[in-house]
This record gives sequence, C-alpha cells and structure tokens, in this order.
Amino acid sequence: NSQNHFCIFTFFVVGAGLAPARTGDRKGAASDFEQSIATSKNDNVVIRSKISLAAVCYQMGQWSRAADLYVEVIPRLENKPPTDQIMFYAGAALRRAGKWRDATNYFARILHRFPNSPVAADARSIANGHRLYQVNCAVCHGDLGDANGTLRQLN
Repeated sequence: NSQNHFCIFTFFVVGAGLAPARTGDRKGAASDFEQSIATSKNDNVVIRSKISLAAVCYQMGQWSRAADLYVEVIPRLENKPPTDQIMFYAGAALRRAGKWRDATNYFARILHRFPNSPVAADARSIANGHRLYQVNCAVCHGDLGDANGTLRQLN
C-alpha cells in the first residue's frame, strides 16, 4: 500500500540523510535524488538515491520508471530486509506498468529468498491472482486486461 511505500521512501531519505524530501513536493524531491545520482561518487548514496527516486516515481504514477530504477538496484542489495520490501515494490511497479511476467518473477523471488517476510503473503496472493487471471480471464480480456484476448483476435 502507499503508506508502506512512503515508509520505505522515508527510511532512505531520513535514515540515510540523502536529500530533503519536500513536503508535498515530489518533483522537487525527485530532482534532488536525480542530482544525488548524477554527482555522488559513493555507491551506497547512489543506490539509496535510486531507491528513493523510484519511490517518488511510484507515488507519481510513473510505473515504468519506478520499475526500471528498482530492477537496476536490486542485484546490488544485500539479501536482508528491506530488500524484500524493495523487491515487492519492484513487482508492484512492474505489474502496474503491464509487465506481469516480470512482476510475478519478483514476487516468486520474495517467496524464495524471504519466506517469512511481512510482504510474503501479499506477494503470494498477487502472484496467485495473476495465475488465476491467466487461466480464467485472459482468453477474453487479454494479458493486459485491454479486451484484446485470443477470442477477440479470432473474430
């Protein structure tokens, strides 16, 4: 949910002291993170800035950009929390960007690497929901829910 996503965003901004998150000024915060990414020579600052920028992009509905940023940094993160939550938001952003297969892979990775994580149940539910959609709904509604399924293409 967006409240948890904001907590991840706040953790990296406040906990690491990376950039001022201006109250209600997401574009300003995004600009600060982009500047930090462009100018920092410290890999940890760049990683945390990208995660924070991804959170801002997610909040602004820029799903593809958020997903790209999350996907870029995840391989560079340690195999411990909050990596599980960052992977969850990568999956959520990928899903919203219409990249269900990639999203499902991230949810599956959470279940494999972090089976006892607080986000594991949600990851399982979303992955199962997509599987059920593919079996029961996609033939009419299409993979993206755009009403361009196999049956429509046959007409």
